Amino acid sequence: MKSQLSGRLPAGLANRLDGGCLWGLAGIVVGGVAFAGLVVFASLNRNANSGISALPEITIIPRNTDAPILIAPIAQGTETASETQIPFENVTYAQGDLVEVSGTGGAGLRLRIAPDLDAAVNILALEHEVYEVRGGPTEADGYTWWFLVNPYDNGIQGWSVANFLREVNP
Repeated sequence: MKSQLSGRLPAGLANRLDGGCLWGLAGIVVGGVAFAGLVVFASLNRNANSGISALPEITIIPRNTDAPILIAPIAQGTETASETQIPFENVTYAQGDLVEVSGTGGAGLRLRIAPDLDAAVNILALEHEVYEVRGGPTEADGYTWWFLVNPYDNGIQGWSVANFLREVNP
């Protein structure tokens, strides 16, 4: 290509075109066209999705108002403070029952990977959170344990002592 250009163009310009300047210019043009295409695509996609609401849907599960609210004293300085005994321990649940975390005094309820006080804590369930009973009862460490699963996110689950669960009215 250099021999064809050297006869028609000045020597400096022919050398610049052979040295890659033409390829750089072509890259800039192709990049600009691709960028413009992405901008147009994003604009069309945003307009197509404008009817979708970004607000979450809220499902309200009614709270059991017939049962008294019992707040258990929290033992100070112990690892298992939220697992002290209160009057919900003798209740039996069926598979699929909805239960509410209750009586933790706001400390929450530890959902463990196994029905054992020494088992690792999978998640801390907050006061008044609702869970579905999927397993149990299992007796261990002097407690009755139930396997609970969040009805809206199956990844949130674990074993809980029965002492801090209250059935939700259907």
